[in-house]
Amino acid sequence: MLKLLQGRKMRTRELADYFEVDERTIRNDVQALRDGWEVLGVKIKVESKHSGDQLHHYISTVHPIFLALNSSELYALLKLLEEAMRKPRGDIYKHIFHQVYSQMTDYAEGLVAGKLIGKYQKTEISNLLEEEAIRKNPNIMLVYWEKSGRSINVTYRSKDGELISEGFYLVNIHGDNELIVRNEQGKQFSLNYDDVVVDWTSVDYK
Repeated sequence: MLKLLQGRKMRTRELADYFEVDERTIRNDVQALRDGWEVLGVKIKVESKHSGDQLHHYISTVHPIFLALNSSELYALLKLLEEAMRKPRGDIYKHIFHQVYSQMTDYAEGLVAGKLIGKYQKTEISNLLEEEAIRKNPNIMLVYWEKSGRSINVTYRSKDGELISEGFYLVNIHGDNELIVRNEQGKQFSLNYDDVVVDWTSVDYK
């Protein structure tokens, strides 16, 4: 069900038809995912929304993924994430690091913890839907923008001092603040992130 609802809106009846069960059965499963279902040490949930006709539909922006890594592969992954999270705007890598670190067994933690740069504590973790993650950590917005391939409205000041609003695709992020963007006409140039205002309220996350 988690895979099925990845980026797809479905109502209870549609889910029941897909899995060939009655609505009562699927409703129990959906409620478990709305409340948060613990699997492999992570609490995973889906989002419940109302359509215009007031019917519930469900959607998940969380990608259910399980990495079957041996301890050496796990150490390599944590080391890369630890290096990335110490760079400017590394908050998203810090979040992923703690998601992975907190799922380790005590045995695995004993093997790799002393070889990392910092000292960390395992904590209870729960997935964040994309909208929640962005509200809690604005830097994730940039990663979402680049990943989505969407044109998002940006207001910035031109060299002449004029305020301009237009849609941009995010091509890349350089250094601390340089955004490489492309406008609707295909022109590519750079903007300083500190000098722009992005209209995140207009974004329909998926």
